[in-house]
Amino acid sequence: MGTLEEIYSTYTKLHVDEILDYNCYNELMLIHSSSSMEGSTLTLDETEVLINEGITPKGKPLEHSMMIQDHFKALQMVSEMSNDPNLNFTPDLLKKIGSKVMHSTGGEYNSVLGNIDSRRGDFRVSASRAVGGSYYVHHGKIKSMIDDLCQNLNQSIHSAIKLIDVVTLSSYAHLQLLTIHPFADGNGRSARLLQNLIMLHKRMPLVIQRHESKIDYIHAIKESRDKEMIDPFVSYITEEMKYHLTVEIKRYEEMRNGDSKGTTFMINL
Repeated sequence: MGTLEEIYSTYTKLHVDEILDYNCYNELMLIHSSSSMEGSTLTLDETEVLINEGITPKGKPLEHSMMIQDHFKALQMVSEMSNDPNLNFTPDLLKKIGSKVMHSTGGEYNSVLGNIDSRRGDFRVSASRAVGGSYYVHHGKIKSMIDDLCQNLNQSIHSAIKLIDVVTLSSYAHLQLLTIHPFADGNGRSARLLQNLIMLHKRMPLVIQRHESKIDYIHAIKESRDKEMIDPFVSYITEEMKYHLTVEIKRYEEMRNGDSKGTTFMINL
């Protein structure tokens, strides 16, 4: 398959990223895959019809359609943020992403330490349990850890020029936000959007994870945490990017060469 740099070089030489249809398709792929990881049952076709025509699919929970629509609006907001040449990472910026993600499906959470509303992007004030029974960081550490995350991103964003550097930095942002788990809900979608905010700001392709790779995703997160190294997670993200870019190049070349499969219908009357 080649290295990520080699595949990306082919991708840019073909100018695949300059075709509007591909940009729209990638946004759909991102929203569909990211939402599917969080339980959405909508297909890619249903996602496209919902976003483009506002038609909710029959027989599917309304909450799943609301999740998709919120995700789309959050991606639009992140795309706009990415155009700012002086992009500055702050706790409020992260809260805006979390708020947009949970706009329609979020709600209030009550605890002895206070009430929060995920629709406002509030940080949690109680314990949060991870898959497997372990707990995320103590809620009392969230503010300082978010401050550190933002500071690290602001210090590194301008020096990240090469593709691998941008992928590493954006993967760090993704993994660290997941590890802090600052929100009562929507952390996964918010973390994936944060990664893509950095990718878009650097004018690089969206990181699209296959929802079929969710087990690999969880394994890479756990391995990085266990080893206290970001490398396993960066390797996972790199493989997902290589797969997606390779598929895009193949689709583009088939379209350019007229090799796309079509169907000829015949009828006898």
